[in-house]
Amino acid sequence: MRSPTSTCLLAACLVAGVFASGCTLLKNRTTGQDARLQARLLANRGTESLERGELQQAQALFAEAITLSPDHERAHAEYARVLWKLGKQEEAIGQMARATRLSKSNPQYQIELGQMELERGNLEKALASAEAAVMIDGESVEALALRGKLRDWRGDVESALADYLQVLGRQPAYPEVQMATARIYLKRDRPQRALAILTRMSGQYRAVERPRNLARLQAQALKQLGRHEDAVQLLLHAVRNGPADADLFFELAEAEWFSGEPENSQLALRQALSIDPNHAASRRLSELMATGQ
Repeated sequence: MRSPTSTCLLAACLVAGVFASGCTLLKNRTTGQDARLQARLLANRGTESLERGELQQAQALFAEAITLSPDHERAHAEYARVLWKLGKQEEAIGQMARATRLSKSNPQYQIELGQMELERGNLEKALASAEAAVMIDGESVEALALRGKLRDWRGDVESALADYLQVLGRQPAYPEVQMATARIYLKRDRPQRALAILTRMSGQYRAVERPRNLARLQAQALKQLGRHEDAVQLLLHAVRNGPADADLFFELAEAEWFSGEPENSQLALRQALSIDPNHAASRRLSELMATGQ
């Protein structure tokens, strides 16, 4: 039979053990909270450094934050952005991929990962990230635009157009998507639809600031509609607003020819061939004009 003294000693030991265990758990919990707090502060400082363009300092701060708190998703994402700016693309992709795994509800990380993979030429991985972003937020115009671009590049034009139209339904002024959508309509010989999009887009700029590629696409739509004189005016605007390439001078020559201005067409053709003597389309047009057809 156990004596009262031994029973008391056992109870005291048990209480002391529980107390010690509790202190250890509390200490560990406190230490973990302190590490996460310190990591958050370091990440905030890293963001400030990044905004000031102090990339090396930002890199060091984010790396330290991740060491203290490996599950700090924002630190991984910001670290990836710094590494990308520093030209460390593979490391950047690894960090952004980690951020996407830690965050199941932030489509922006998936979008940025997809953009990184796209720049590296990894189209399938980029598309997988775009798909994941759309799954997280089906109304994200950035995610839909990225998926549309990738589908377009893969030749899945129907799906790309569906994505682009969703984007424009939510955000009508989205230049990259407006241009891409117009190009698809032009390839499908639907110039009216293309011109409607491009005219709306043109209204977003002052005439002197209108992008040259926009003027060229508008001219293509006008030529498909038989409005060659209007196309000439747009192409002249494009020529005047920066260095022109052989393709642009050819487009102008063609529009001038169909407008009934063969002399102006010849001048534009000479410009095209002076830039690229082997420009095939210009040579074909030159031969066509020489035969008087």
